[in-house]
Amino acid sequence: MDIAAAEQLVAFQHQGIVPRTVQHKHTSKLTTSQPHLTLDEQVFAGAMGISKAEMLKQREYERQYGFEDSLSDPEEEETSARLSTQQKQQSRRMKSISPAQESIRSLDIDDFEDSRPVFNDDEDNDSETSDGGDEVQKAWNNLVGSVEKFNIVFEVPYKTSQRNLTGITSHTTFVVFIDELAKRMETRLSLLSNISYLPSYKPKTRTTDVMLEGEEDWIILIRDAWDHVRNTRGKKTKAWTIRIFDKSPTETTGKGKEKDGGIKNGKRSIVAAPSDQLPASDSDADILVAIQGKNHCNACQAACYVLANGDHYRFDDEDMNTWVQLASRHQATVNDPPSCILTRLGEKLGHQKRRSALPLPPPSVPSLPPQTPIASAPATDAITQAMTMVGTVTPLLAMLMNGNRTRDHSPPRTSSSKRHRADSSPAPASSPSKASPSKNEELLVWLPKVDADVERGKRNADYTRYGDILAEKGIHWNGIWVL
Repeated sequence: MDIAAAEQLVAFQHQGIVPRTVQHKHTSKLTTSQPHLTLDEQVFAGAMGISKAEMLKQREYERQYGFEDSLSDPEEEETSARLSTQQKQQSRRMKSISPAQESIRSLDIDDFEDSRPVFNDDEDNDSETSDGGDEVQKAWNNLVGSVEKFNIVFEVPYKTSQRNLTGITSHTTFVVFIDELAKRMETRLSLLSNISYLPSYKPKTRTTDVMLEGEEDWIILIRDAWDHVRNTRGKKTKAWTIRIFDKSPTETTGKGKEKDGGIKNGKRSIVAAPSDQLPASDSDADILVAIQGKNHCNACQAACYVLANGDHYRFDDEDMNTWVQLASRHQATVNDPPSCILTRLGEKLGHQKRRSALPLPPPSVPSLPPQTPIASAPATDAITQAMTMVGTVTPLLAMLMNGNRTRDHSPPRTSSSKRHRADSSPAPASSPSKASPSKNEELLVWLPKVDADVERGKRNADYTRYGDILAEKGIHWNGIWVL
């Protein structure tokens, strides 16, 4: 009985449990309250190797035990959950690692820092420059490989003449050439920023020189010379050279202003050879005579410049001084006035016109007795030397050379009243052949200025001593000399 009752009880319980289980399985598929993972949780679970069930279990555990902060931000909750799960999973994996795998170190984000690409801004900025330098270097290497080695003789300017520069070949670099050029010219490299060249084998009709500004121009020069060598090989030809011109554009005056002596009408003028532009003797006096002869005007009876409208501008002493200095340095020719003179020509021409329009005052002559002889003081060697050292025939020197002879042949004209007063006046106590120191006052002031001049003072000629020489000869000057 007892056994039968027990079997019935077990059968009843089994019958009641099975339908309930089937019903549970059936309803679980239809429920809508089943928890689900967010997109971030799914990505995190996949990255960490966590199953969906484990991720849900972890989240339910945190909610059940109060790890969730109701006031916290949902994004912060998800972040903290992921970090906690990551730490637990990492600890589990570390425990399950076999001894053979303990040497394998887990990778961290710091492991990838050294492999990040490093960008150098300097290399990007200098890429174009380096490319340009590589192109020039490549062109030079091609030149050396395709051109035979031959000598090139250069004619370089040296002071007021020229000298040869040898030892340069077709394989000499531009840096070495420019250094040897500066040594041969006895100048600094910084002053060789504007040079040009003209080969002698070019036709005589060609008078235009070519600028030599860098390595690219140097390569062109060598290739051109190599073409000439190949074409004339085996033929009887005259020795050839390449002439170098120093075309420094500035000229500094004593007032500290820079003047351009090589530009005319917006273009740089060609610096001709000394034999083409200067006389045989390159002294300042000879250059001045050559300039006056080339630019002499019969109408003005002086050196002048004729403008396009027909006006005549007479060059003054300042113009002549500047012109002579530039021509002596081969920065101007005797035929064409420098541009620094032409730029001021319009302004100074207006002054000349206004002065010529004013009525001339009557000439003032000293009242001397007609019977008083005027001692003749011919031009001495000291005066001639002064003219040569000063370098210009100024009104002062012209008077010194010609003024006394004029007074000998043409006595001063005076009115009858002045003549009467002169007759009644006593003769001066001092000798008439000696000049009063006061009359040479302007000359004595001017001569020290000549010694202090930037250009003329370099000669150390001691112009001041000529004041005493002129005073001893009874020669004086009442005009004004402009330095």
